[in-house]
Amino acid sequence: MIYNKNNMQGDFERAALQAGKELYENHRVTITHFQGFYYENSTDIVYEVHAKVQGDSKNVNEVQFLLQHSCISGERCCCSQKENSYVPYWDLARRRCRHIAATMFELMDYVQEHPDCIETDWKMANMIIGYQNESIAKTLVSTDEKILLEPIIEKDGEEYRVLFKIGNKKKYVIKNLYEFVDDIQSGAQVAYGKDLEVVHHIDIFEEKSKELVIFIMAKVAETRTFLNEINYYNYGRLPKKRHITLTPSVLDDFFQIMEGETITMVDKEVESKKEGTKQIKLASENPTIPVVIDRFGPSVLFGAEDYKKPKDFAGITVSAIIDGYIQGKQYAYVLMEDKLYKADEDFKYVMQSFLKTVDKNGKGDFIVGKFVAGFYQQVLNKIRTYIDLQEYDHEEIAAVLPPDPVFEIYMDKVEENVFCEVKVSYGEESYNIYDECEAHQKICNQTEEFQVAAVVNRYLPYRDEKQMMNHCGNDDEVIYRLLDEGIEDLMQYGQVFISDVLQRMKINASPKISVGVSINHNLLDLTIDSSEVDFHELQEILSSYRMKKRYHRLNNGNFLQLEDNSLTALSELMESTHLSVKDLTKGKLHIPAYRALYLDKILQESEGIHYARDKKVKEMLRNFKAIEESEFEIPKELEEILRPYQKVGYQWLRTVEAYQFGGILADDMGLGKTVQMIAVLLAAKLEGKEGTSLIVCPASLIYNWESECHQFAPDLQVKVVAGTVDERMNLLRDVIEEKEKVDVLITSYDLLKRDINLYEAIPFLYEIIDEAQYIKNQTTRGAKAVKIINAKTRFALTGTPIENRLSELWSIFDYLMPGFLYRYEQFKKEMEVPITKRQEEDVTVRLKKMVAPFILRRLKKDVLKDLPDKLEQVTYAKMAKEQRSIYEAYTEKVRAGLTGQSQEEFASSKLKILAELTKLRQICCDPTLLYENYEEESAKLATCMELLHNAVDGNHKVLLFSQFTSMLSIIEERLKQEGITYYKITGATKKEERIQLVNRFNEDDTTVFLISLKAGGTGLNLTGADIVIHFDPWWNVAAQNQATDRAHRIGQKNVVTVFKLIMQDTIEEKIIKMQLAKKDLADQIISEDTNQLQNMTREDFEELLG
Repeated sequence: MIYNKNNMQGDFERAALQAGKELYENHRVTITHFQGFYYENSTDIVYEVHAKVQGDSKNVNEVQFLLQHSCISGERCCCSQKENSYVPYWDLARRRCRHIAATMFELMDYVQEHPDCIETDWKMANMIIGYQNESIAKTLVSTDEKILLEPIIEKDGEEYRVLFKIGNKKKYVIKNLYEFVDDIQSGAQVAYGKDLEVVHHIDIFEEKSKELVIFIMAKVAETRTFLNEINYYNYGRLPKKRHITLTPSVLDDFFQIMEGETITMVDKEVESKKEGTKQIKLASENPTIPVVIDRFGPSVLFGAEDYKKPKDFAGITVSAIIDGYIQGKQYAYVLMEDKLYKADEDFKYVMQSFLKTVDKNGKGDFIVGKFVAGFYQQVLNKIRTYIDLQEYDHEEIAAVLPPDPVFEIYMDKVEENVFCEVKVSYGEESYNIYDECEAHQKICNQTEEFQVAAVVNRYLPYRDEKQMMNHCGNDDEVIYRLLDEGIEDLMQYGQVFISDVLQRMKINASPKISVGVSINHNLLDLTIDSSEVDFHELQEILSSYRMKKRYHRLNNGNFLQLEDNSLTALSELMESTHLSVKDLTKGKLHIPAYRALYLDKILQESEGIHYARDKKVKEMLRNFKAIEESEFEIPKELEEILRPYQKVGYQWLRTVEAYQFGGILADDMGLGKTVQMIAVLLAAKLEGKEGTSLIVCPASLIYNWESECHQFAPDLQVKVVAGTVDERMNLLRDVIEEKEKVDVLITSYDLLKRDINLYEAIPFLYEIIDEAQYIKNQTTRGAKAVKIINAKTRFALTGTPIENRLSELWSIFDYLMPGFLYRYEQFKKEMEVPITKRQEEDVTVRLKKMVAPFILRRLKKDVLKDLPDKLEQVTYAKMAKEQRSIYEAYTEKVRAGLTGQSQEEFASSKLKILAELTKLRQICCDPTLLYENYEEESAKLATCMELLHNAVDGNHKVLLFSQFTSMLSIIEERLKQEGITYYKITGATKKEERIQLVNRFNEDDTTVFLISLKAGGTGLNLTGADIVIHFDPWWNVAAQNQATDRAHRIGQKNVVTVFKLIMQDTIEEKIIKMQLAKKDLADQIISEDTNQLQNMTREDFEELLG
């Protein structure tokens, strides 16, 4: 764009702009010059504008200015309008007169009438030329022979660089590599000499030369970037370099391309070009460096050969014959004779210091005088692998070298501390390792002495400077480490001498512990004993272990190793039973019998504990481990009805009852938990057990329980406690006064909490709570009511023991066996927080061990091999324009409210935010749920109706779930309009009517069953349907799964297809992602596929809003 007309309001004062427009409209402006050009080293077009503007008095004003990037600059006008007034340099609008404004108006017409005056953008022109030259180059490539690039290495002192020649038979030096790269990129045609003219394109080069072209382009680009960064004002200006310096990284890249090739090398320090030029081969191998050691004499200093040899040894000279050493980034490069060797990383690490020194010294000799010993010990011993050594007289040199050091390490215990003295011997001479006398320093092997001193300081970190000894500083931790690993480590460096007193200090293994377990009056008796330590010391040992120490200092001064399996088991026993160290070491203690299964698991896994069980304990453990072999007789009436896995469930329930425990039957939804429980109730009646049993369930299921009791166990006398207050009161009074023999009472959670005073007087045989997740919140009246009931045995039925939080599992166990998972405050501190917040795996494992014996969980896929598949798919709908606008506006409103809140405000308004999110979800379903005047059809409803029509055409029956009853009403109207038959259940549907509707749907030809998620998501058997549609996603995926399994359960003969309707790019999509991202605690604790939806954080809300 030359100029943006909209900018004129800001570029001119209003009066000047208006006056200029009048001059333009009166045809007072003539454009005399308009031409584009480029500044040097710039790719931006600049237009120069000249014009003549006739003023009111017929004076002609000459105007000049430049246009670049839609900006006016360099403006000049010969008018005297502003001559006598001061205008600040920054106030550009006031500096521009009406004549310049008139010229701008005229210029717009001029450009339209003279389009040929517009310059082609430089970048576009180059692109066009590049495409053109590329086509030419490809044509030439197909006919001409390939072009070669020949690299030449130049050596100039310590610097190495590479230049390139281009051509075929005759080659020319590329004088500017930057221009060469530009020519390649633009496809330019360039003459290098009278015999070589090249249209540049990478395809004109032979294969090896192509690699070199790419190499040159990469290095030039790196140099350009570097130069532009360090010199802003030099942007675009580059030095004319014909070579690339072989820096470490560049050298590695170059060698990788040319490895195995022979190339030319020129030594610039050699006067004769012919003598300084040779062919070298690039070889990837470690060279063997010739090293010559000679006796030092005066001739080395003065160059004369006739000097007499000195009688006494005065030193040596060292020479290594190489032509050059180059340091690569990863490798080392050695130039010797006609080869450039690429040595590996090990060679580079060992040889680089030596070869750098040799290379800087040229081919002369090094003089090594008093440092001969140091040279042999520190240098020669390390480089021997890579050199070919020639020594003039090995014996003479060996005679002047000090002997190898021999170390003696003396250790002693003084009171409660350990001291260490290190002596080093060189032949007959012996010194303390810290002795700094001249004689020691003259012959000491610093490397080896330093290594030994470092190891001694690691294990005895304290120093007595006066005695020149190390010690442990009376620190038990340091002493233990010395005894455990230090002495053995020190033996690798020299001979270790240990005093008798220190030798008596030992590290003992953990004491052998015996644990006896027996059952007495439903309590578990534990007897703990140790033959090696008394109870007082065992207390101290366990206290040290609980403090996570590696050792314990015994009363006799020895150390006890605490990293032992037996102590781990005892510590876990203490944590799980909340016993103190003092309790555990009393010798005998009593804990509830329900801990037996967990303790057995711990003690069996411990190798260091002798574990003894009495006959009753063994029998209990055997019965729980082999449920299938239990001898509880199944009622004959149900023998043919119960499936094999249901019989196992019955035996498990009876086993739990036999030991006066409680249990959770947590089978997957649809596996028949109800019939397994009815079998237990019927068996109790047949075996003559006295007492009434109580079933507590959601209100929607009480008649379902009654129906199934009549179906599977007609001999049971079953009464539903429902109806008016008087009716319920009279029924319960008859039971209390035994006027009527009742085997089973069925009531709802809601009615139980209302009538709890009446139930307290009844001693029940069993209390069974169905859909036990109803008591997940332990603070509710419903949860408190079921725990008040006086029952001999308690059971819980649920397909989802954990829906959202671990506290839900605690609440159920608090009902089954109060105290089993401790008080909630303790459970939260010791288990819930470590598992959910800190993901402590050991705590998760411990909880799983504790609850596993009392939860029976089977999945459909494991026990119902004949159950048809369940196919799930997400079906997306896309919002129309108006629906999308409403959704985004409401999202922005919610986001704005959230952004402005402090953390405290957020915490207090969480429910309000959740309500706002619910409205967002309603907009996804159908905006008419919130806005009565919305007229467009909901995209999701249209998708749903399409699915329903397909179902009708295929003779399928459909369950359609939504959590919004108002949405179900909208769908209901559409079904009526389109003549699709349906039933409907919501929270307002009476319990008796629900059972009737379910039975009718399973038997007749009605196509659709509309069900609110909360009212019909549990307890209903709707196997007549084979399609399930979830109209809107719920936060808790477990609730959705429960609803789905109304159809996918025992009795289903067809494949069940589940459709989840999701609005694309909305909160619904993010709800599904959030569900999947949450940690699945239920799967960890009870091996159940249930989503763990934690308390939503501020970040969760922000993520949902995008």
